[in-house]
Amino acid sequence: MVLSRACCGSGRRYGLIGRNGEGKSSLLRILPELAPAGLRIHVVHQEAEGDSKTSALEAVIASDEARVALLAEEEKLQESDKPDLARLAEIADELVSMDAHSAEGRAASILSGLQFTEEMQAGPTERLSGGWRMRLALASALFMKPDLLCLDEPTNHLDLYACLWLEEYLAEWPTTLLCVAHDVTFLNEVATDIVHLCNQQLTTYAGNFDAFEKQRAEVMLDWERRYKKQQEDLIHYQEFVNKWKDNKFGNNEGLVKVRRPQNPQHPMPFSSDRSAVSAVEAARHRAHEDLAAGRRVW
Repeated sequence: MVLSRACCGSGRRYGLIGRNGEGKSSLLRILPELAPAGLRIHVVHQEAEGDSKTSALEAVIASDEARVALLAEEEKLQESDKPDLARLAEIADELVSMDAHSAEGRAASILSGLQFTEEMQAGPTERLSGGWRMRLALASALFMKPDLLCLDEPTNHLDLYACLWLEEYLAEWPTTLLCVAHDVTFLNEVATDIVHLCNQQLTTYAGNFDAFEKQRAEVMLDWERRYKKQQEDLIHYQEFVNKWKDNKFGNNEGLVKVRRPQNPQHPMPFSSDRSAVSAVEAARHRAHEDLAAGRRVW
């Protein structure tokens, strides 16, 4: 569903949630293998590489490989004795459509939002620590604007101001976003849909995290009602069987007319019993508060 929405350029922003160990990060890593041909997908799950020759600003600009390839082709055609004017016109149109000529300004704005100073933007990437290289990888992904952007806990390496900037930036994200996160504030500000992964099943809920919690509570309440009704039916069935099984007149036709109620099945894909749900809820209540931002996690 996420891939099909990405192909249509829907602009939906999915928050992928689930307990640790459910396979959220693994799912992000295999998505490029499942994507149809022509879909530009980018997964941010490791820090950017550093070297002594490339500045942070240059690294972000160079991350848009499509733009770099078009500029290189344009330069090669212009240097040719007999340039293909039709192709040059096509390249010019493509560069305009991707706003290629404002690349440096856009890259600098993204880096600034992630709290890179001008000195850090101009300095070599090898001087950056692991946390700042993760920010650099995130900046490159934002600059590329792929059809489907996949982020894995993007706020882990960010301070409060960078988190607030990222929330505002992603809230206007034009393509499709799939983001693993435990930061409830982030999910409420960014997500248009919540995808819940549990027991190797995915369930999608419309709305942000607060809407997801409300919908999940309603579904659980509905299940409890149905489960209670099933238990009552089972008791009634057993009473009927007990009444007629020892019928001394040998008339057991009534048993044939009564169908045994189906075994109660949990309709919730995210849990097969209430203990698992309780464990998740307990974990959420134990989650610490971020003292600097007052942000809660689940």
